[in-house]
Amino acid sequence: MTNEQLAKERDILTLWTRNRKFIFHIFKKLLNGNPANWERMTAAGLTIDDLEQEAFFVLLNAVEAFNPSGGYTFLNSLQYAAKTRFFELIGMRTAKGKNDPLTNADRLEREIAVGNSSAPLGDLLPDEEAEAPLETVENDLDREQLLEVLSAILDKLTPTEREVVEGIYFKGKTLARLAEEHGKSYNAIRQQRQSALRKLKRQESRLRPFLWDDVPGVAYRGSLGAFKRYWASSTEQAVINRNCLKRKNEE
Repeated sequence: MTNEQLAKERDILTLWTRNRKFIFHIFKKLLNGNPANWERMTAAGLTIDDLEQEAFFVLLNAVEAFNPSGGYTFLNSLQYAAKTRFFELIGMRTAKGKNDPLTNADRLEREIAVGNSSAPLGDLLPDEEAEAPLETVENDLDREQLLEVLSAILDKLTPTEREVVEGIYFKGKTLARLAEEHGKSYNAIRQQRQSALRKLKRQESRLRPFLWDDVPGVAYRGSLGAFKRYWASSTEQAVINRNCLKRKNEE
C-alpha cells in the first residue's frame, strides 16, 4: 500500500515504520541548513532527544491533516507537519519566543482514529523491543554511510597527522612515545596533533547529519554548545575509533 492509502486507512504504525527516518531527515535539514536554528533550539531548552520524541506526534498531525483529494502527497503533508512543529518548538511562532516541550506535549490518553475505531495515543506508541531488528538494519546502513564520511575526513590530514591522531586516540599512545617513534621532539608531535584537531573541527558540518542515530558520547547529545565544547574529547575519539576499526576489518 502507498503512504496515501495507509494514511486514508489510518494505519499509524505502518506509516511510522516507513516514514520516521523521513521526519528525522527533515529535522536534520532544518538544523543543518541554518546554524541559527541550532542556537534557537538551545535557547528554547531543547535537545535532539526532544525532537526525536516529537517525531511520532508529527506523524499523527500529518495523518489527521492529510486530505487524499487535496492534490498533494502524504510526504508533502508530513514535511509541512514536521516544519510547523519544529518552528513552534524553537519559539519562532510563539509570543514568548520559546516553548516548553512539556507544555506542548500530547496527552497519551488522547483518542486517535485508527480505521473505523479509535485507540488511546499511548497504545499506539511504538514498542522499542519489537522494533529492535529493524533498528539494527537501519543502524548498519547509517554506520556504513558514516564510515565513508569519516574516512574522507581523515584523508584531509597529512600522513603524520593521521598517525599521531590514531596513535593517541585509538592506540592509547602518549605524545612522548610518538615523538620517540617518529624521531621528533615532543613539541613537534604536539603541534601535529593540534593541527590535526583544527582540521577535524572544520569538518564538523559533515558529521551533523549523523548525530541523530548512532554516534556515542555526550558531545552528540544536547546543545550545539555542548557539541563544540566536547569535540576534542569524544567526537574525534568516535571518528578515529570507527575509521580504525573499519581499516582493521579490511586487513
